Amino acid sequence: MKIGKKRFSLLIIALLFSSELWANKVKLGVYDQCPYICSKTKDKPGYIAELLSGFFKEKNRELEVIPYPYSRLKEGLMAKRFDLIFMPSFEIRSNPDLVAMDKAVGVYFLGAAYLDPNKPISRLDQLKGKSVLLTRGSLYTKVIEESLFKINEGKRLVSSIGALDVEERKIDMLLLKRTEYVLSDYNILSFLIYKKKNKKVKLSTSSIAGITPLNLIVRKNYKDRDSLNKDFTRYLQKIRSNGTLELIINKYSIDDWGLYY
Repeated sequence: MKIGKKRFSLLIIALLFSSELWANKVKLGVYDQCPYICSKTKDKPGYIAELLSGFFKEKNRELEVIPYPYSRLKEGLMAKRFDLIFMPSFEIRSNPDLVAMDKAVGVYFLGAAYLDPNKPISRLDQLKGKSVLLTRGSLYTKVIEESLFKINEGKRLVSSIGALDVEERKIDMLLLKRTEYVLSDYNILSFLIYKKKNKKVKLSTSSIAGITPLNLIVRKNYKDRDSLNKDFTRYLQKIRSNGTLELIINKYSIDDWGLYY
């Protein structure tokens, strides 16, 4: 099929224009959980969504948030379905093709949700003989499953589930007494328990996994990696000094930001 010179020129212009628009759009693959990312609420999109939207707006780039199951985030990033993700830096230590940005966007530590007010836990050995529900696909889940398998002398009392709304489902299963303990990111559990306004659910911090930086993650060969790293560090310093960061954090009742900043 022959294409006239005029049509061919218009086609080339259209392709160049669309490529430029595409280059200006940054895709963020996310584990859609408040208070980090809250895609269902326009007035409060999540504190990481607000941080990144402000940052990319200054760079004249558009942020596109793509909800994705936690268990497939790294796979999606490697397949170039998005440009960056965020997760605890622990999750990529064994993957040389993924790199964490220098400046963390928060901290990660495990919290434990439960119903019996007389049975708070802070250590792994306290979960001996207890049913535990975790998030599928996390390296933390793998480590905890293996450790509890030994503690429980070969009995499998740990289960994991995965979905876009996995954390809410875990709390629902706890309320239905299908598990005795739910382990997950403390901030996510705290937000969900407050959202459900259910005083039956208790929450305690734990030392099971320690404290880990929550980082933006990119592919090692991502073309904008170095500039993104430097510019985002400068941006965080700026919004902290002018009070913008504090306003965002206070909106979501995040009280652990100071652990790393």
